Amino acid sequence: MVGPRRNAKESWPSGELGNCGYRALLPAGFDGLLVAGKAIGGTHLSASAYRVQPIVASIGQAAGTAAALAALQRCPPRDVDRRALRRSVKEQGLLPAEVEA
Repeated sequence: MVGPRRNAKESWPSGELGNCGYRALLPAGFDGLLVAGKAIGGTHLSASAYRVQPIVASIGQAAGTAAALAALQRCPPRDVDRRALRRSVKEQGLLPAEVEA
């Protein structure tokens, strides 16, 4: 999540910005694989945010974008140029205006 680091026992204040990091889509121990939707890695606190349909759809779109970039860059998803991915998802409107690309 973007923002101040939180202890798992704390709750996220209302209105505070939180984003899913790209590494949540990269399963440990597997190359060439991306996960999306409710299967991504996260804490029980973040799961309450990413289980709703608009967020699930956005995560899927970001995973598809990462897969396309991996194919274009001829690399596994883990090695995708993160700046290019961030720019692309920002251009698609998946990141809030407050988040830098």
